[in-house]
Amino acid sequence: MLALKRRPRIDAGVSRVEEVEEPLDPAIALACAADPARLGGVDSPIVRLVAADYGVGGDAAPFVCLGGFRNTRAVYELEDEGLVLELDETRFDFGTSYELECETAEPDQVKEVLERLLTVAGVPYEYSRSNKFACFMAGKLLP
Repeated sequence: MLALKRRPRIDAGVSRVEEVEEPLDPAIALACAADPARLGGVDSPIVRLVAADYGVGGDAAPFVCLGGFRNTRAVYELEDEGLVLELDETRFDFGTSYELECETAEPDQVKEVLERLLTVAGVPYEYSRSNKFACFMAGKLLP
């Protein structure tokens, strides 16, 4: 799967992001992981969008690997609420962060449900002010 998350914004602890996904042949994915410049040759709406928005993908500015981080996700269903929660543990070279996600069309309502759930369970939490990619690029854990 090839995924693009773009135009992220965080408002009062609620992250909103445009996400586009499309299937990608596993053999092509492995080849691109070994040589990121090969992404420029992939026939893909996502690749064309990134190339147009950021001016990358050609010989003058090939795709490159910036590094990485490891994300482990646990998925939980809240049947009473009809929600699927995703708890991410993200390990960077400089530290580990945790994030609770729930994809929904009603983020403000879900935020209230999650606040109640965490408070009743006695789980301390704080709202995100940055995303995983921002932490990765900063080289440190951000609030």
